[in-house]
Amino acid sequence: MKAIFFGHSHLGPILHAWEDAALRPKLNYSASFAFVNEGVKWLTPPATIVDGECIPNAAVMNLMQNHGAFTPGKRSIVFALGGNEHTILALLTQGTHLNFVMPGESVDVEADETIVPFEAVRQAILQRSEVSMALTTLVKGLSPHPTLCIESPPPPQSNKWLTENLDKYFVAKMTKADLMVARPSVRRKMWQVRSMLWENYCNDVGMPFVKVPDRLMENGFLKPEYLGNATHANPSFGAEMMKEVETALASLTGH
Repeated sequence: MKAIFFGHSHLGPILHAWEDAALRPKLNYSASFAFVNEGVKWLTPPATIVDGECIPNAAVMNLMQNHGAFTPGKRSIVFALGGNEHTILALLTQGTHLNFVMPGESVDVEADETIVPFEAVRQAILQRSEVSMALTTLVKGLSPHPTLCIESPPPPQSNKWLTENLDKYFVAKMTKADLMVARPSVRRKMWQVRSMLWENYCNDVGMPFVKVPDRLMENGFLKPEYLGNATHANPSFGAEMMKEVETALASLTGH
């Protein structure tokens, strides 16, 4: 079976692990990688939503067609669209620290924090996930192949490490405004909300959601040995997630 990995930048660690003979685990599937940015001109969205209908960018659909997503054969599609919807909200903060209380949790906030409603956070991340979810639904519906979705990596715990490894995009933002890195516990909760929304979505459309295994985390954060930069994991993480995909595909297809 061939697994078609379809997504944004979080496919990077998996691709690098696949290309590294020392890291690539022995798997019962081959792989190809369909990066959204390969099929879409810069600043052109992969899809738009008009009156509730997903209108995909033709280049994205051609990209998937070229990988065999819509033709018969022994294939599966592994979705990894988005993944940083929570990061845009949670990585940096301006002037004041924000916090929110997860359902069922006790209030645990600092004196200098401003509390925002959980529902406001949930809706903000859901809104940023809308196009990726709609495109996933569209491709899933058009494909004859089994599909699954993988969870994005949890955040790093250390604010010091994160600050030293910020993407250029966020470095530029910090330079232009009075921004500071959000507290670890808030960043972790934002990631948890994003994962909850995607897991619920996958349940609704009947698709397995492959979660990051506990062995790769510590206190709900990504272990240091799996960190890539402030918002992405490294190829060692990618190799571990390829194993998780293999297990999920075996359960899904019986092979």
